[in-house]
Amino acid sequence: MSSSLKMSRDCAGNGDRYRTGIFSFLSHVKSGHLIAGVSGGVASTLAVHPFDLLKIRFAVNDGTTSSRPRYRGLLSAVATIFRQEGIVGFYRGVTPNCIGAGASWGFYFLFYNAIKSQMSARYQKERLGPGQHMLAAAQAGVLTLIMTNPVWVVKTRMCLQYGTSELPEELRYRNTLDALRKIYRVDGVRGLYRGFIPGVFGVSHGALQFMAYEEMKKFYDNHYRDDATKQLGTVEYLVFAALSKLFATTVTYPYQVVRARLQDQHKKYAGVFDCITRTWRHEGYKGFYKGLVPNTLRVTPATAITFVVYENVAKWLCGVSLCETRQCNPNPVSVRSLVAFTCDKQHALEPGALASMASSLEPLFLPSKEKSTKDDSTTEVPCIFCDISFLVDKTSNFQNLLKHFLSEHKFVISNFSCVADPPGYFAYWKKRFQEISDLCDVCVKIKTNSGENDVGASEFYFLLSDKLPEDDAVRRKLRKSKLDAVLACQELERSDTTFRRMCLFCKKIFTENRATLLNHMAHDHNFSVGRPDNIVYVDELLDVLEEKLKKMLCLYCEKTFKDWQTLKEHMRKKQHKKINPRNTSYDKYYVINYTGQDVRELPGEVEDLEPVDDGSDADEVGWKDWEDESEEANLICLMCSEACTSIPALTRHMNDAHKFDFTKLRDGLGFYQQIKVINFLRKQVYLNACFVCSEKFQSHSKLLSHLSSGVHDNNAISQCCWDQPQFYFPTYENDQLLCALEDEVLPEGSADEVVVPEELVPPDRCVLEALSENE
Repeated sequence: MSSSLKMSRDCAGNGDRYRTGIFSFLSHVKSGHLIAGVSGGVASTLAVHPFDLLKIRFAVNDGTTSSRPRYRGLLSAVATIFRQEGIVGFYRGVTPNCIGAGASWGFYFLFYNAIKSQMSARYQKERLGPGQHMLAAAQAGVLTLIMTNPVWVVKTRMCLQYGTSELPEELRYRNTLDALRKIYRVDGVRGLYRGFIPGVFGVSHGALQFMAYEEMKKFYDNHYRDDATKQLGTVEYLVFAALSKLFATTVTYPYQVVRARLQDQHKKYAGVFDCITRTWRHEGYKGFYKGLVPNTLRVTPATAITFVVYENVAKWLCGVSLCETRQCNPNPVSVRSLVAFTCDKQHALEPGALASMASSLEPLFLPSKEKSTKDDSTTEVPCIFCDISFLVDKTSNFQNLLKHFLSEHKFVISNFSCVADPPGYFAYWKKRFQEISDLCDVCVKIKTNSGENDVGASEFYFLLSDKLPEDDAVRRKLRKSKLDAVLACQELERSDTTFRRMCLFCKKIFTENRATLLNHMAHDHNFSVGRPDNIVYVDELLDVLEEKLKKMLCLYCEKTFKDWQTLKEHMRKKQHKKINPRNTSYDKYYVINYTGQDVRELPGEVEDLEPVDDGSDADEVGWKDWEDESEEANLICLMCSEACTSIPALTRHMNDAHKFDFTKLRDGLGFYQQIKVINFLRKQVYLNACFVCSEKFQSHSKLLSHLSSGVHDNNAISQCCWDQPQFYFPTYENDQLLCALEDEVLPEGSADEVVVPEELVPPDRCVLEALSENE
């Protein structure tokens, strides 16, 4: 098995961020596949075993052994068996056949889906390709063959016990266990694995069948299905399964003939090559296709029964059509990939949306407010006086707009480079200018050419300067907002564990922490862009540096060189392993550049954007500026996705909508006990299970209907269910309700113990000196 797993890892591509080895494989194993496969295999075997017996007897009949009956055709074989052995003759070997077929299909589906799921998770692709399906099926076939080959040897030999056959006692078998015992006594372990070599080659049968099956489903999805979210129907499964089985059988049937003849106890072959040679010499190419007709008659109903039973049992056990997994969301999902998806797409998972997953080890995320993200593409900025708009790219070049202000509106903005957020600045003043009738109320009016010796006509211009109180308040407000956004981005970069990037100067790959990469370049390559704690937008900075290095540009003097070696030598000799401090395009990547000149005043009062009248409550305005709007209205209900601003509001909602008294539940519980209760409730709702009676439901809406039906008291939750160490850990990573809990005064007899620190008295110096003298 280990070799097969290694093949899967090698094929899976860049999977170094996932768990590897046997634990990674076992995390994808689901017992539902095994049970469903066994059910399908046993059901189909009981239905079509007579055809299997006819196929085997035709396959081993080479015409050179007198102990075998001579069948002139299919009807002749049926009549002969019935005349000599009766109805029981058609079911010789049915027990090992059921065991073998059930075990083969069970293990095959188990291994195939586990390997396919592992490969899908590593590739992170919606669909695997034909080659990957063939590889997964081949590996599953080898593993299955190792475990079931002895059963197939017993089945074959018992099927070949003719009613008139005269064999010694050691070659006649009464039942499956007797056959296993006698084969082992006569031939040893090697006898139980006869036909294993052609069987290994025969894994191509399953590989071809499952590859064709998956490709037909993919083709049907792409060309004939209107709604790809619906599962395939029974008829579609039957058609695809039958066609794929016929295709694989036609291609690989000769190996089945060779394998059956090697397992036959009536005739001995020196090996695989000897069997092939003698078959070709006595029977020609037709000898390799003996029994194909009864086998074909057996294939279609057997495949139909197997897949119908498998699909329904798997759907019942696992809640999803497992044979129809199209890798849209491979399970189990990796922790880092799920975090990356949630952070990148701002995707909010509704409670119970992932209840089909078998494991809840992955971090989950409650619904949150959508946060605006900046678009790096060109944006449109309107003029604050007229309807003309100007396109501004990501370099934030507003010169055309400023020129328009000057030439068309006689309007000037001083120290414009110090404005932290120009679009927000323009939006504020556009609205403000619409409220006033005279610009002189908020701007300074300047008259040009007003001196005695000035030449030219005099003109009036309006100046907007940070020396004006209102403009200064606007700039400080925007600067603070920009700084908050930058710090939030920096915190996200620090906590992000999905980072993965190669060093700019070597092939070493760094993951999880950007600071590790920056420190590596500083220490190992003597290239420092500054302390990691002072840098923001690290990915974009690295992209800029990498792009320049690809163009063979020196990062300091920005000269172009012919090749990489020359560039490295230049940067080493000229000590240019640094960025140019005079290049202002790098300013956006350093947090210090967002603080402005008034950075020491930020913790104090922050003036409002609107003009503040004398006597206003400056403290209230300042506190409003510091409120974190992104966390507002995000206490999510324990049963639904309703968001509230406070615990009392949340308590009222749950009491009215779900008949759940959160206050009564918390009464008498300590802080950590409340933590465990909340995490338990979140987990149960996530699994669509009632937290009182533990009944499971197919959807979240049915769970809510059950809770509101009044069948039981929703507050009657057994303490043994939630008072477990696992519920110390949050079910949802961003559950703000846990942060909002207050550690109330513990009642007497509470389970949470209060640790009172002991007061330590420092020892007397004289005592210490006396002790040292005694030593």
